Amino acid sequence: MSVAEIAPLVAALTDVFHETGNYAHDDTTAALLRALLLRWAELDAPGMIAALVAPAFQYALDTREFAVSAWAELRGVVALKAVEKQWPGLAARISLEMLRRHPEQLDELLPWLRTAKGWWAFGYEKEEFIPLLGPERFVQLAIATGNEGYVWSSLETLAQTEPQRAMQIAKSLPPGTCQDDALSTLLDRIDFPASGMNFRAEYDSLPPGKVREEHADDYARILAEENPATALAWARALPGGKARREALQGVARAMPENASPAHLTRLYTEAWLADPGWPAVPTESFKEWRSTDPKAAEDWLQTVPDARLRAELAGGLLATSGHDLAALSSSEDRLKYAVQALFPDENEKNKREREKTDPLPTDVAPQDLAHLAKLTAAAKEGVKDEVWAAASAEDRRFLSADAMKHRVENYQVEEAVKLFESMSPEERTLGAWHEVGRAKVSQGTEKASEWMASLPQGPERDAAATALVEYLTGVAWTGGAFGRPIVESMDPVSDRDGASAFAWAASMSGEAERSEYMAVAAKVWALEDADAARAAVTASGLPEAEKQSLLRQLPKGGAQ
Repeated sequence: MSVAEIAPLVAALTDVFHETGNYAHDDTTAALLRALLLRWAELDAPGMIAALVAPAFQYALDTREFAVSAWAELRGVVALKAVEKQWPGLAARISLEMLRRHPEQLDELLPWLRTAKGWWAFGYEKEEFIPLLGPERFVQLAIATGNEGYVWSSLETLAQTEPQRAMQIAKSLPPGTCQDDALSTLLDRIDFPASGMNFRAEYDSLPPGKVREEHADDYARILAEENPATALAWARALPGGKARREALQGVARAMPENASPAHLTRLYTEAWLADPGWPAVPTESFKEWRSTDPKAAEDWLQTVPDARLRAELAGGLLATSGHDLAALSSSEDRLKYAVQALFPDENEKNKREREKTDPLPTDVAPQDLAHLAKLTAAAKEGVKDEVWAAASAEDRRFLSADAMKHRVENYQVEEAVKLFESMSPEERTLGAWHEVGRAKVSQGTEKASEWMASLPQGPERDAAATALVEYLTGVAWTGGAFGRPIVESMDPVSDRDGASAFAWAASMSGEAERSEYMAVAAKVWALEDADAARAAVTASGLPEAEKQSLLRQLPKGGAQ
């Protein structure tokens, strides 16, 4: 067949192929299309590629792929070089198809395999390619295609049968994250005694860096099992930071079960101070030390140089009934303790049962703190009707925002509005006003606007109006129920209306709230009509410096 005969058949089969919606490559139509394209490639491959650029083949992606595949089958990388600039993704996919047929050509095909990253670009699996290429060359492929997870996972599998070979491959990788992950995985997974390999020798051969830091605890533990003094000296000689902290913890873990709690506490404290802020705090060993020698333990506590660590260790003493609650460093910590001790939620109860810990003593919380803890626990649970009914006016003020929020977020909008209407003015916090604004908005923006317009100017109206501004802008917010807006994302909403949101923001009485919410609304409005948004900002009552700053953040409109 000649090119003149093939070209119209390819066009017709392409139409049939896509009209039927059948994209299976073993389909009869696909097979015939492949055969025609193979013949076309034999006769005039460049002309075939030029023809497939025509508008008639604009969306015939499968036909183009069949064509390049056919050409590559005949001429190898010549075909890839010819189409790499025009269709780089297609060249990459065909290179993998060629690799399946000719795994010995990996080095030759790498330039195209590297042009796309991630398994989704190719869809190859370890189980298919490791037998084809062997583990060393498979790792080369995985790195080239950006599948670094395949590197360490394939080496982990190899380590089960050939650990020395796996370690050798990992060491041969280019320095960087991929090599670090591979080496770290193997140090964790290899059974060194059973394999005949030596962990200390492998660790000593590593260059300074992340892997040595992460496994300093294992190395120190092995050293400590032979000679604790040597291990401790080695750990202390490390530069401060993660490596020293891990090493000191490794030494502590290697201590016998009957090790002195004072010695363990000092070791873990030294580890913590090497990398301050690490969450592991030696509270258990310190509590044990205090139970056997309270004066020595508490005298030592005063010598700890870091105030945060002292507070954490002091907090652990609260497990001793009657201990002074003032040992905790802040009112927030004292309240948290009182809530956990007096009103544990299900998570706390399950944690205690799982860890087999004794209940926290309840006699350390004075009456006023215990009452505040009760209210805080009720707020966390959503303030049930019976709790609300029994609460005093002062307590209701504390609970009002959380009571409203729970109902609004559980689609109990009518109940939320009724609850708000039943509150006295003294019970309604700004948070409660914000939540009733959310409830009203969920009942319809038009009615919500009418209700808010009827409110007198002031912080309460502002709090309710922010709920409407939030909805009209579709903006995600951070902070409290009536906190400052921080734009994180602009979610598409059917009722987005930047102009109305700007007007409501401009009507707020609070200067700080007005400025910040106007800025948010203007940015959303500018997505709809940049000219109108810029004009409104220019005519607004914002301070001149804020106005100019906001205008610089808005896109230029068509009239600019």
